[in-house]
Amino acid sequence: MNWYYALNDQQIGPVSDSDFANLVANGTIQSETRVWREGMADWQPLSQVPDAPRAATSSHPLTDNDVHCPNCGTLTKASTLIPVGNDKTVCPSCREQYLQQVREGVTVQEFGNLEGELAGFWIRAGAVIIDGIILNVVQYGIGFILGFAVAAASGGDALGLVELIASLVGVVINFAYAIGFLGSKMQATPGMKLLKLRICTSEGERVGYGRATGRAFAAILSGIILGIGYLMCAWDSEKRTLHDMICDTRVIRTF
Repeated sequence: MNWYYALNDQQIGPVSDSDFANLVANGTIQSETRVWREGMADWQPLSQVPDAPRAATSSHPLTDNDVHCPNCGTLTKASTLIPVGNDKTVCPSCREQYLQQVREGVTVQEFGNLEGELAGFWIRAGAVIIDGIILNVVQYGIGFILGFAVAAASGGDALGLVELIASLVGVVINFAYAIGFLGSKMQATPGMKLLKLRICTSEGERVGYGRATGRAFAAILSGIILGIGYLMCAWDSEKRTLHDMICDTRVIRTF
């Protein structure tokens, strides 16, 4: 079962049981380090997780020269960190991974920040279809109720008003759905969640409500150019749609 742990306000993982045990043994993960794995309701300090490996009490206390690698979190000596550009340093173990990323065309800025595989066109299209079905059910339900109420109040003479209200409600629901879910802690719409996708920035950070709002409006542009903005993720090297490019977001797979 895979583990995740928090270090320097950054989520790291997944790591296997054996790797997790090694990180505990070498002091990278300590008793107060917050950890999580599937089945846990929330993040907890390692010391409070019943079946987790126990952090050993070291006879050699940490010194000022003991630091955690900014990329993998492994405890190492500050003197062993290697500068790799853009004010970023990594431990010797991460250096080879970094060089491999460079050979594959990934920039230093992108290295080590995204916590999952970039999601391609088809799985993202599947999430959009699922969300579309959910939205249609909600919109038709609310539209029917509003239409019935307006028609009853006007004696059935306000068909145009009913259609206008239904259209406006549909627009509001679409925006609220995208902004509310993508800007929330979930970082995913129900369709994305079902297919194990989530959104983040190019730095792997959480998308706030402000960026989610901008992305919702940018998605309109992707649609009005014959949907080409959506199709762009099929050939873009970072699998970005036009609205991803505009708002500097990525969609990643979380398994």
